[in-house]
Amino acid sequence: MKVKICGITHPDDAREAAKAGADYIGMIFAKDSRRCVSEEKAKYIVEAIQEGNSEPVGVFPEHSVEEILAITETTGITSIQLSGEDILFKFSQLREHFSIFYVVSVYSNGQPSAALPPMNDAVTVVYDHIGGERGSPFDWKAFSPFQHNNWMLGGGVNLWNIKEGISLLNPRGIDVSSGVECPGILRKDIFLMQALINSAKELSSSTL
Repeated sequence: MKVKICGITHPDDAREAAKAGADYIGMIFAKDSRRCVSEEKAKYIVEAIQEGNSEPVGVFPEHSVEEILAITETTGITSIQLSGEDILFKFSQLREHFSIFYVVSVYSNGQPSAALPPMNDAVTVVYDHIGGERGSPFDWKAFSPFQHNNWMLGGGVNLWNIKEGISLLNPRGIDVSSGVECPGILRKDIFLMQALINSAKELSSSTL
């Protein structure tokens, strides 16, 4: 079970997530996001996890290929998360350079907002909740993932519902942001991260 801790805004949080066993550390570059980081801050975050086994992921919702290449070169980011328009063109230009995550938005009723573009299992699909309350999951019982083996469950996963999500859907990984944040601030809770990562790894072992 792979775990991605996304929306990291501080090097100390990244370091603690890596120490806790996170496989991926996500940094958001969308300027309209509360968790948006600058290139300078992202570089420090990447440096903070270099001694561990976590892989840095840049989240680029609407960036051009040129912008993505420039930011990743400056920061040392090695994986990218894409969404938005011109996705097939971006795949063709970037797949030789990076591991790629692709976001599929899911409505509260468990229905994906769009069809899955053609892609192979080297791309990790992340299902995220669109609409609904912040940090809440979509309807997992009504949800059925596309025929794509490599996928992560996101959008409202937390320590209190992770067991249900994994037992219902058996994803290859989970993507968590607000579910491990300190109340009222955009910093991660070290103990929540540790507990959630441990729970994910233990639950995935028990479902094998």
